[in-house]
Amino acid sequence: MLRIVSNTDKGLVRDQNQDAAKSGALADGTIWSCVCDGMGGAVGGNIASRVVVDAFAESAGSLSGEYSAETVKNFLIAAVNRANALVCQRIEEDPSLAGMGTTVVACVVKSGFAHIAHVGDSRAYKLGPGGIAQLTKDHSMVQVLVEQGQIAPEEAKTHPKRNIITRAVGISRNVDVDYEEVPLEEGEMLLLCTDGVSGPLEDEEMLQIVRETDFFQATAALVEAANARGGSDNATAVLIG
Repeated sequence: MLRIVSNTDKGLVRDQNQDAAKSGALADGTIWSCVCDGMGGAVGGNIASRVVVDAFAESAGSLSGEYSAETVKNFLIAAVNRANALVCQRIEEDPSLAGMGTTVVACVVKSGFAHIAHVGDSRAYKLGPGGIAQLTKDHSMVQVLVEQGQIAPEEAKTHPKRNIITRAVGISRNVDVDYEEVPLEEGEMLLLCTDGVSGPLEDEEMLQIVRETDFFQATAALVEAANARGGSDNATAVLIG
């Protein structure tokens, strides 16, 4: 039986927490989760992230019975698109929210596979006896610079443009969603997190924290470690395994 734990904190600098996360389990043991990092003003980011996680939770109710990997892929992409439409609708209803948006990393874990959809720079990782592997590729300006060879990967964490993302939910009626499917074997775990966790912490540090902490305390430990590095951003982590 899969277990799931999550934790979020506004950090030590921000006035409010614009991250949001929701997770759940279906009757057949399928686990789902959605993590968002809102952006766009004092209130807008908080609204965008909450609209998306609420919409995803609503959509998750449609997953029942037997379904194929293709069905899960289609579900994830459709769920993110529906959430995107709802954020755009909120902006149309209240123009003062123009410019708000959010990242999203969402998953469905079933029958030994993790199905992941993401937009932006919130991440999914696989952790296990073999180490830690980042499963998603950031939609960010620094990722573009790394791929173009203009900066080294280790420079990305401190680059002045590290907070600029190239894709987000709610920015336009059309959203490009990336999808990954990876096996999740016995002893392996899936970590979803915002850049408030993955930014201040190195991958190996996150792996060490999870390995050395009781499962149900691990996400709190990750957030605490991020705050210990200055807590300059909201921090959210979800662990499944």
